Amino acid sequence: MKMMKAIQIPYKGEKMKLVEIPVPQPGEGQVLLRVEACGVCNGDSMAIGGATP
Repeated sequence: MKMMKAIQIPYKGEKMKLVEIPVPQPGEGQVLLRVEACGVCNGDSMAIGGATP
């Protein structure tokens, strides 16, 4: 099974955590994209701080 790295916020107010999870398999009518790079936006930082569900 192919694995990928992902950042998760396990619970409200907790720090981000780097995890390895299985690569999802696209269903009919879906595509799977490989992301080369991404960033953390203000909405992510609000979730980390517990301001959003």
